[in-house]
Formats: sequence, structure tokens, C-alpha cells
Amino acid sequence: MKILYLILIILIACLFIYNVLQSVFSSIFGNKKLKKQLKQQELMTAISQSFTTNKSPNVLIYEALEKCGEFMNVNHVFLSIYQNEKNTLENLHEWKNTKEQWPFAKISNYYQDMISFGYKAVNDYKDKNQNNRMSFLLVSLNISGKFRGVLGFVIYGIPHKWELNEIHLGRQISGILSNVINKNSINEELIKAKEQAERAGKIKCQFLSKMSQEMRTPVNTIIGMTGYGKNTIDTERKNYSFGIIEDASNKLINIINDVMDMSEIKSNNFKLSFSGFNPEKMINYIVNIFNNQIKTKKQHFTVLIANDLPKVIYSDEQRLSQVLVNLLENALKFTPDEGSISLFARKLEQNNRFVKLQFEIRDSGIGITEEQKKRLFNPFDPEESLMTGKLGGTGLGLSISKSIIEMMNGKITVNSIFGKGSSFIFDIYAEAPEEINCCMSAVMNRKLASA
Repeated sequence: MKILYLILIILIACLFIYNVLQSVFSSIFGNKKLKKQLKQQELMTAISQSFTTNKSPNVLIYEALEKCGEFMNVNHVFLSIYQNEKNTLENLHEWKNTKEQWPFAKISNYYQDMISFGYKAVNDYKDKNQNNRMSFLLVSLNISGKFRGVLGFVIYGIPHKWELNEIHLGRQISGILSNVINKNSINEELIKAKEQAERAGKIKCQFLSKMSQEMRTPVNTIIGMTGYGKNTIDTERKNYSFGIIEDASNKLINIINDVMDMSEIKSNNFKLSFSGFNPEKMINYIVNIFNNQIKTKKQHFTVLIANDLPKVIYSDEQRLSQVLVNLLENALKFTPDEGSISLFARKLEQNNRFVKLQFEIRDSGIGITEEQKKRLFNPFDPEESLMTGKLGGTGLGLSISKSIIEMMNGKITVNSIFGKGSSFIFDIYAEAPEEINCCMSAVMNRKLASA
């Protein structure tokens, strides 16, 4: 009986000791867990507070990645932004303490997991191509509720089981960095918008100043020559005054038309008016406009019209003429006396109903630099006005011409050697039914035969 009591006492004592030891170990491990949680909280606080300083965002993000890497005892921490158009990641920031390379191309295999669950943890991964072994944790970077990138933690060379507290920490850090990147993007967009608005305002002021000057010149000429004509009884002098007034009036109406056209283009109210016309007759009419100027400057002017050019096309004759007049005016302005200018018109292709025509205006003028070429068709651009500033004009003609050509489903290109000349080539599509042009050709042939 005594032995049974002794055994019972020993059992009770063992149970007591077990409970005491369990309590002690629980306290030790609980303190460790608590300490780790406190350290995590300190890390989060330090990272959050660092972004309130005046340091560069790029420096702050790098420092945050470094703190995370050292705290989590990993080799590599990276932040990549998702490029939706290419379905790839662009590595923006990284910290690492090794020369090992992370295979970024592999991340695309885990997009769906990150979008669905917010993370992807791989405890043991072997890259066959690079013969690397690693473990990694990929956490999605979400901005405004959408997947926008990846925050990655990598340990090279050994497997590692990612604990829930590590995953939780990674997601908390990802949340902080998402807010920072979103705020940065908004600030950058605001700064960019402000700069664009300031530049637009400056350009508009310069444009208004230029327009005022351009309009003042013909108006002053009209006023001056009107007074001169009124104060003379000599018929020849009066006619001379009327001629100057007519030229100045034409210049003024051209300026107003350019401004009105650009206004309609910018407000999407610019329309084409289609009708049937003979393109060769249109070209000959335009050439006659410039004959006197060409003779005055003793320039050599060549017009080459292909024999297979359609006799009738359906397009906007007025706007096509406007483009050719503008390009020829520029060629005349920037080509010196006794220089050469050429106008070519040719058919590139035709089906049953539509034809593609190409026009080229070539000159031996001052040419265009590569820098000027980039801005040549920009409306309201101060650089574009370099082409017209010295010799007058609104600087809108080329931009308007480009818009007209594009509305005719064509395009315009420029080839130029500075100091040697330029070549402006544009093509348009127009309706040109073959049966109508066949009939027109037959009529023309009969007229030539009867003559």
C-alpha cells in the first residue's frame, strides 16, 4: 500500500514539474514571438516614417528594401512594375547582398496566383537553365485595387519555408510601397500637367504676338495706301495704291483663313467637300498663280504630270489646291533667285473605284535641319515659326496641310539636306471610277483627232 502511495506522490510531482516547465517554455517562446512582433512593428513604423522626410523617393524605396532584406535575412529584395501592354515586369528598384541573378522571366508563371491570393510562396525552386536553387516570396503590388507589380524576397542556394508572419510582413510592406508609388505617380502627373499648361500658355502668347504683328503689317499698308490714293489726283498713282491695297488685303484674308482653319481643325469641325474635278487642270491653274513671282526671281520651274493621271477624281479640290499652294509658296520663299523648283504629279495605284495619287514639290533652297524637321508640322510651336519668321507668314500652313492630307487618308514626308534644298512628298486617296475616266479619255482623243 505504501508503494502505491509513493508512486502516486511521484506521479503528482512529475505532473507538477511538467506544468511548471511548460509554463516556463511557453513564457520564453511567447516572449520571443512577442519580441519578433514588436521588432516587425518597429520596422513598419521606421519605413512609414522615412517616407515623410524630404529625401528622394527612389532613395527612400531603396532604403526600405534594404531594411526589409536585413530584417527577413534574405539575399535579394526587388520591386517591379507590371507593364500591361507588354505583359512583362520592369524592375524599378532592388537591394541584394549577392551576385546571384533572379530569373525575372519566370514571374509570369505566378501572375494568376498573385492576382487571386495576393502572394506566391515557393519554398524550394531549382532553375534548370542557370543551375540555381532558391526560395522566394512574391507579393502583389496593388494600386487602386488593381495588380500593378511585384515585391519579391529571394533566398539563394538553400530551401526556406515561408512562415505566415513573413508573408504577412511582406504584404504590409507591399501596402506601404503601393501608397508611396501611387502618391508619386499622382505628383509626377500633376507636375507634368502644370508644365504642359505653362508651355501651352507660353506658346499661345507667342502665337498671339506673332499674329498681331502679321495682321498689323497689311492693315497698316491698307490704311497708308488708302490715304496716299485719296490725296492724289494722278490716275497712275491711284492705280498703284489700289494694287498695293489689293495685295495687302489678300495677305490679310490669308492670315485670317489660316487661323480659322486651324481653329476648326482643333475643334474637330474641319470638313472636306467632295466634288468631281480634273487634277491636271487644277495643277495648271495653281502654276499660273505663281508665274509672275517665278519670273521676278528668275527661278527655273518644272512641272511634270504623269500621262496616266486620272482625268476626273472625286475629292476636295479647294483643300487639295490649298496644300499645293502652301508647299509651292514655301518653295518660292526659301529658294534663292535663279534657283530651281519642281512639281511632280503621278498615279501610284488604282483599283476599280479608288486611286492613290502622289505629289512632290522639290526645291534647291536653304533646306531644313534635322531639329527643324521634327517640329515642322507642329502648330503654335516657336521652332516651327523658324521656317516662316524671316519671310513672313503665320507658321500654320504646314500643320493645316498635314491635317488636310490625313483627312484624305494620305501622309506627308520631308526629305532635306540643310543648305541644299528640300523635297515635300505627299499622297492622297481619291475616288476615280474607271468607267468615267475611260469615257473622258475617249472624248479627249476625239477632240485631238478632230483638231
